[in-house]
Amino acid sequence: MVSYYEPLRSFEIQAPGRVIFGLGAVNQLGQEIKKLGRRRCLIITDKNIAQTEILTTVKDAIEKSGIRFAVYDDTETEPSIASLERLISEIKKTITTLSSAWEAEVP
Repeated sequence: MVSYYEPLRSFEIQAPGRVIFGLGAVNQLGQEIKKLGRRRCLIITDKNIAQTEILTTVKDAIEKSGIRFAVYDDTETEPSIASLERLISEIKKTITTLSSAWEAEVP
């Protein structure tokens, strides 16, 4: 019988992309964005995470690689469909402005 208190021995993740994990893995973030051929990215989070060192660590890792980014922190902790629809609407409203500003700044 398996006890719920036994340590997790193995697991499997099936995803459409790669998963990089481990101590310091976040430090690879900027380079991974570059490998995708991107010069800009959008960080989507909630206000709770936005007030922690987690976001600072992510932003630092991205900045070190010279990647431009914006932060959208107006999501719910566990996003509802309505929250995602607001995000999509906001992205549609601001993408032209952000793209123009980024193009002016990034050669």
